[in-house]
Amino acid sequence: MHIGDQIAQHTGVRLAVGAGRGSLAEPIQLLTDDADEAMLAICGALDMIHTLSAKAWCLRAWPETDSELPGLLVAQTESNWIEGDQVMRDRRSWFFATANSSVANRIAEHTQLPTVAVGQSHVRLPVSIAWLNLRQVDEPQTSNPGAGTALHYASPGIQAELTVYDDGTPVPTGLDGEQRMCSAFYRMTAAITLQSPQCKALRSGALRSAQDELIWLFGDFKHDHGQREWLAIARLGQQLLKCRIRLRADEDAVYQNADESLQFLFRLPYREPLTAGPLPAPQQEQDPI
Repeated sequence: MHIGDQIAQHTGVRLAVGAGRGSLAEPIQLLTDDADEAMLAICGALDMIHTLSAKAWCLRAWPETDSELPGLLVAQTESNWIEGDQVMRDRRSWFFATANSSVANRIAEHTQLPTVAVGQSHVRLPVSIAWLNLRQVDEPQTSNPGAGTALHYASPGIQAELTVYDDGTPVPTGLDGEQRMCSAFYRMTAAITLQSPQCKALRSGALRSAQDELIWLFGDFKHDHGQREWLAIARLGQQLLKCRIRLRADEDAVYQNADESLQFLFRLPYREPLTAGPLPAPQQEQDPI
């Protein structure tokens, strides 16, 4: 069974990828000359390879061409995994075969991170967020459309859920929008402390733009059983984005993978440098999301 069949068997999705192991001698075959389809196939193939070997992975170099390897694309990943009490790390190149050099060049020149549309909103989220990879999309129930669309991401030792809320009421800009973000964030944190009264808040804060616009609210909690849980909320266009990351293991590698993924996530709604500061004070009245 080649990698394309394995992806279809495990995910139910058929990507434009065929046989091959990803080595120079046996490159993975790309069955499309469309750049977006090709990048989705590349990420899907790399994810399947690392998932089958129970390794966390992150794309470190976009697929590129090499004049000495006509028709081939070369991507680089970093991976890590636990063996006993040791964290093993590896970087390697992966090779993908296209129909010809012209196709390879076109794909390399137009490569961008694959995204998925979220529900009926205008929001698109990446299929890979550093070490986290998309596993499932839960569409909102028709009886409760305000519940939002949840995207589930995973990496060994990490589970993440990103929920985009679109209840038909756009999130305004300015202070009204900030108050709505704060209300939603403090409801999230209150739910955590109600479920686990012994949990401790280890760190929290806000990220603002150079124009002092509130971009992110963030909190880091440690439950009495040792599990870490990170909560964050941001505005994506006219919708709210809620992020919940659970670390099921306490290894340094898992923490580092989760933290790098969170830093990647922080850059999604606003590409310019952000300034860290304290959380805004809770509001007396909390409007619904």
